[in-house]
Amino acid sequence: MNPIKNEYFTIPFDLASYVYFEKKCPQFALYLSMKAISDGILKDNRQVFTQVSELSGIKDRCTYKKYLKELIKDNWIGYNSTSKTFFIRSFSVLRKNVEKPSKRGARLEAWKFINLKSFIESLIITTKIKKQQYAITKGLEKKIGRAALKNGGALQALKKVPDFGYLGLSNEGIAKLLHCSNSHANRAKLLAKKLKFI
Repeated sequence: MNPIKNEYFTIPFDLASYVYFEKKCPQFALYLSMKAISDGILKDNRQVFTQVSELSGIKDRCTYKKYLKELIKDNWIGYNSTSKTFFIRSFSVLRKNVEKPSKRGARLEAWKFINLKSFIESLIITTKIKKQQYAITKGLEKKIGRAALKNGGALQALKKVPDFGYLGLSNEGIAKLLHCSNSHANRAKLLAKKLKFI
């Protein structure tokens, strides 16, 4: 058995979005699982399937082979048939398909790869909420001044600022963001809360 060499990865936001909207979450979970148990080079054997099956949740060998072929075709993984060796590409190679590279990312532990789709949905949702919070903070800075926010001064000015209340998203807002139905948006939100992604 190959020990887990990478306990976690910082998943770039742009790559996570690309994977989600291209419907490649299971393939990406397989890629991450193979990356976690290797230093970039991995011998093809039965133990590999057993380990990546546990990490990614892909239990069926046919499905595993299908996704593996797709990863090789997309050049996310290289394969030498003579030496029966996999070459796991870096995130930078995968990100060549991304239109708008981003510096943001989020940490994902290896034991959570099995819930990768929920993790990415949560990442997309929380990024949107953080953008809303940032916009509101910038609006406050313009209204009452940066010094009042940082130093706790000008409290009388803060009293005039309306309470914005909940800064989350409705099911309809999440559905538009994830390009899915309202019912899926609700299930995604509930699962993300259960898994403590949001």
